[in-house]
Amino acid sequence: MKKSEAIIFLLSASIIALGSILISHSPLFNLSILPILNIEQDLSLFPSIVWIYLSLCFYTLYLLKEMIISSPSSKVAKLLLSFNIAILCFNFFFPIVYPRDFHPLPLINDTSHHLLSLLRQINQPIGTSPSILIVNCFVMSYLIFRDKKKVLYPLYLFLLIATYSLIFLKQNYVIGLSFSLFISFIFIQLLKKYQK
Repeated sequence: MKKSEAIIFLLSASIIALGSILISHSPLFNLSILPILNIEQDLSLFPSIVWIYLSLCFYTLYLLKEMIISSPSSKVAKLLLSFNIAILCFNFFFPIVYPRDFHPLPLINDTSHHLLSLLRQINQPIGTSPSILIVNCFVMSYLIFRDKKKVLYPLYLFLLIATYSLIFLKQNYVIGLSFSLFISFIFIQLLKKYQK
């Protein structure tokens, strides 16, 4: 990837991330609520999972760096950005909200609670289905490690566990997370056909 292309790629990724945060704070369309499954109703808020969420955020930054170093074709980079824009547009026009008010943070003075409180201020539970973070973790992992199956498949397993652990943060629906995984699978299959 040329230097100019890398700069455009990073700027585009930054705009998409900022757009996702703005949508969560200022939705312009009617909010939708998805069904909450019995299994997630029975689960309590578990603030320590915020560390897994943060690890996924930092992992995404690592993947962005590796994307630039590995120099994917311009077409693949544009396809990835286009796909992200499509998800962003979906979240913009069909914002889905998680009723997080039913799960207030307990008044405990520790690092996990402070971090989760900060996360809740930055990232409201609006427009999180599908999750751009989850989709990019899976798709970019495929792009970076597709030739290293011994790394890719255990990584997929870790990402799968990490994805569903996020229901303990009361930020995402099980249905929404499953939808994110489905979107990831579809895009990876498209990339496989595209790269043949």
